[in-house]
Amino acid sequence: RTGLSKIWARSKPIAANRARLIADAIQRISSGERGESVVEEHAHKLAGSLGTFGLSEASGAARAIELELQKSEPSIEQLRALSAKLTQAIDGHDGAEA
Repeated sequence: RTGLSKIWARSKPIAANRARLIADAIQRISSGERGESVVEEHAHKLAGSLGTFGLSEASGAARAIELELQKSEPSIEQLRALSAKLTQAIDGHDGAEA
């Protein structure tokens, strides 16, 4: 394993947890509760870090979540789709390409 793949092995559970927190907060938002700041915080952190590990698609999804939240009326369906894409990319990445 390369040094970067070893770092990913340690970072993947953290990234996956952030993705779960995003999905949970989106669910709360869809129920009329507040949660935008949680989503934005974790999406921002993931957008900045995932590209380092070769997850450009996941990084793009996290950035798109940030941008969607900046709209006056963000689409819950779009946020859910992006969140699912983010989670799938993180879960499916083993770090071999890093």
